[in-house]
Amino acid sequence: DSRAYNGEPLVVGSGKSSRTVMLVSTPITYSGRFLGMIASVVDMEFLIQRLQEIDRGGLIPYVVDSEGRLVTGVNPEYATGQDMKNLEIVKNFVEQGGKAQMVAATREFSVGPGKKKTVMLGTYSPVTNLNWAVVVQKPRDEAYSSVFEMQRTARLLAIFAVVLSIGV
Repeated sequence: DSRAYNGEPLVVGSGKSSRTVMLVSTPITYSGRFLGMIASVVDMEFLIQRLQEIDRGGLIPYVVDSEGRLVTGVNPEYATGQDMKNLEIVKNFVEQGGKAQMVAATREFSVGPGKKKTVMLGTYSPVTNLNWAVVVQKPRDEAYSSVFEMQRTARLLAIFAVVLSIGV
């Protein structure tokens, strides 16, 4: 078809030797005439390493395609190709379609079965030329823990100030 092609990410190998890869190709044309293709298998290890760095920072990162399928991530609960549209943040990205050009607002959504749901904060950043999004999420309680600590400290200082004022 003389078009560039970005294949679906897939896992090759098994166990510790498994790799997430994808096929990309681009046509070679001269004066509008198709001459051939240049194709490459791209190892996604560089992307996985970046996601691991983000994960060490306390966020849960992963990459999804325009259909909401997992491209790659570091959470062992998620597998390459898995449908992630059950997560509200991913569903929001998919519903935006080609209109998602910038970072979406941070949203709250729940993850988990039944009564064991965890409220999460999440956001995504579209990768427009691949129709992907980088999604990061974190449990809401962890995300707001410093805010809760500041509120508690402010209350204690206010109580202390009132008691001191009464004493004076």
